[in-house]
Amino acid sequence: MAVQPPKLEVKEPVTLPHAGFDPLTATPAELDYYWLPAKPDPVTQPELYEHWSEMMSPAPAFVAAQSQPPPFPFATSVPEPLHHNRLRSRLQNSRNWSGAYLSSNHANRFTRVVGRWTVPQIRPGVRAKQEPAGLAFKCSIWIGLDGKKRWTESMPQVGSGHKVQDGGVGESHELWWQWWHRDSPAVSDYLPWTIKGVPISAGDLILCSLNVSSTDPKTVRLHVVNRTSGIFATVQLKREPVLGSTAEWVVERPGDWATPIGINKDGPLFPLPNYGEVIIDRCATEHAFPPAQPAFLPRLIRMKQKFQQFNRVAVISNPSVRREPPARIRVNYHEP
Repeated sequence: MAVQPPKLEVKEPVTLPHAGFDPLTATPAELDYYWLPAKPDPVTQPELYEHWSEMMSPAPAFVAAQSQPPPFPFATSVPEPLHHNRLRSRLQNSRNWSGAYLSSNHANRFTRVVGRWTVPQIRPGVRAKQEPAGLAFKCSIWIGLDGKKRWTESMPQVGSGHKVQDGGVGESHELWWQWWHRDSPAVSDYLPWTIKGVPISAGDLILCSLNVSSTDPKTVRLHVVNRTSGIFATVQLKREPVLGSTAEWVVERPGDWATPIGINKDGPLFPLPNYGEVIIDRCATEHAFPPAQPAFLPRLIRMKQKFQQFNRVAVISNPSVRREPPARIRVNYHEP
């Protein structure tokens, strides 16, 4: 029998920053009072600082996130086991992830992960012969902590979701968050929550930040800003300790695994839309013990799919990385 995981607590700030509040000149206590991310050190954490300062300048419009759980059924975000090409390879394969991840070193667990990307304009991709004709083309772009190692039980995530129907109709985009939990019997643990307070559209510049509390490893704060519209929102989640074993930057092909009556892990993955190219940049992390900023040496993950009509397994999403500052992960749609 599956063990019920700790209950998820969801909160949003009671008090939003007042008009005229300038995060760039605010004290650490003021930033914490408004549940905003702490200011990184511009000398020892230059990439984190660049991301933080872009989130905060010019001063955004702070709004309530209006987190809403989705109706059933919905595209869930559940990582599949990865199939390694070879032991210790920096290039791995997955059915539904494409992007990169870092593993923490010397017990210096990750306590913050950030990233920036532009909402892609999407169109239908190549549908496999075996995929149900009614499924929409869907993908998501997100950052997260934990979840990659099998011994980690959960993974908080925040990012954007994208959908289009056959013929290129019904294109839609939204911000979401999720605290996924491995092998949970609760349907709610496989459901992303939509951030209704920050609408997004194709072409918008999005910055996301996920921060573990310095006083409570069970608490994380998620921050999103649509830099194009200047709208910013915060969500606080509490569940179980975040181990910070891995940090991820991923383009995902989600699965239709939640139903009104339970979880169907044999359900189909949604066909991947043609998203062209996604560049996740300003990729940076923070550690529990702040050493000098480490080199950015992630492992890459490419997405593969079996196509019966072609009688072969093909790469459908391919990543590459720029390791020198500013760190950047490029993920390209690859037509089979």
